[in-house]
Amino acid sequence: MLADKQPQTWAVRWRGADQQLREWDVNAYPVPGRGAQSASAVIVWQDRTEERRLEQSLLQAGKLAAIGQLAAGVAHEINNPLTAINANAEMLKMFIPTSDDNYQSVDLIHRAGIRAAKVVGGLLDFAREQQYTFIPLDINKLVEQALELVTYQLNVAHVTAVANLGRGLPRVAGSSEHLKSVWINLLINARDAMHEAHVAEPVVTITTELTPAADYIQVSVQDNGPGIPPAKAAHIFEPFYTTKAPGKGTGLGLATCQRIITQHGGTIEAISVPGRGALFVVRLPLKLSAARQAQVLVE
Repeated sequence: MLADKQPQTWAVRWRGADQQLREWDVNAYPVPGRGAQSASAVIVWQDRTEERRLEQSLLQAGKLAAIGQLAAGVAHEINNPLTAINANAEMLKMFIPTSDDNYQSVDLIHRAGIRAAKVVGGLLDFAREQQYTFIPLDINKLVEQALELVTYQLNVAHVTAVANLGRGLPRVAGSSEHLKSVWINLLINARDAMHEAHVAEPVVTITTELTPAADYIQVSVQDNGPGIPPAKAAHIFEPFYTTKAPGKGTGLGLATCQRIITQHGGTIEAISVPGRGALFVVRLPLKLSAARQAQVLVE
């Protein structure tokens, strides 16, 4: 750089102590010296993290809108014939003795139809325009409520749940039921990942805290399962992509979580080292945009 006296620019990415990925543009401008070559340079660092996040959010929003429209059309086209298939299969099961050779085939059709109906329902939920009512929320209370709702599922899978809830956290504006559904989804995903990997002592830990800059509430869900391979981690927030066994997931759960968090002006990120578990980090801003602030209902 100093030899040809030309400015140079680099894009730099790294994680800080809070595990938050930040992006910087680094510009170097040579300062002419007395000799033939520049003896020094001015280095300018510009934090582009929020700008890049906004760009990605807008891009993702456009993709989700297009996919949502397609999903709604496909779901409605499939739903009517599927309803007829399921109803007739159920009726046939009522009239065919279980000892009949055809009973197993009819039962298979019925179970497959129920599975397909769940997928269609997921498509419709994903495509449906969601209504958000923002109110000041106690994140710790939401986490506790989510844990109560999944206690049975975790106990059946012998999963130990650990809650590390930060004290004195400020309230954050959000939609209670939507955020609760995110915590539930992440907890159930952790349970499924550890169960499928036959982890001897499965543990899922959910942590709430204030980020070092005190501008976000951070909620982390970590398991001690097999982790997510890098090739898969790059796609897990894409609609219809799933790491679960065939027939075990629709691939819409994490995409829906991301859409909910985006609607709150926040971010959701997956951090995973294969063999060392998966960590999902959600950050919710304490300061909303003017448009979001106008939606907040004061208790």
